[in-house]
Amino acid sequence: MIFGQLRQELNSINLDGKTKNQIGNWEILVNWAKGHNEKDIVAPGNLREFRKRIKGINKNIISLSETAKSKIEELHSSIDEFLTNLYCRWQDEKEYEDWNDYVSVMKQKFETLIAENNMSNAVYYSCGKRPFGIKFDFEGFRITLYVNSTSYGWKSKQL
Repeated sequence: MIFGQLRQELNSINLDGKTKNQIGNWEILVNWAKGHNEKDIVAPGNLREFRKRIKGINKNIISLSETAKSKIEELHSSIDEFLTNLYCRWQDEKEYEDWNDYVSVMKQKFETLIAENNMSNAVYYSCGKRPFGIKFDFEGFRITLYVNSTSYGWKSKQL
């Protein structure tokens, strides 16, 4: 009975097929129901909480298009060696050099590569020390090109 109501609640939320496949209905139901007794689970407030959790999961699964990913990969491969060298220099010289000098160099390099890669809708956001790299907005996502002591790469977060 409890899982029937929860399943009904899950089905009343508009999730796309990809989301349902990625998260798995039973996994959500079981994880959410753990630690709740029967009366708590079917209480209207808890069903609202359940509904919010499902919507949050659905929102976070939205991903970049394949075209956007390939453009970001191109940009990343164009800038990864530059960022790595700058990161190593910053680690050696951070006590003596001004961070704003690094920001201006990274921003200038970013803007040059954006023009070369025909990514006119990419908008510079900021440069950071942790993670060391460049953040920019592109097709509804905040993209971070980063370098640290063990790796380099890029990550995205929906705006």
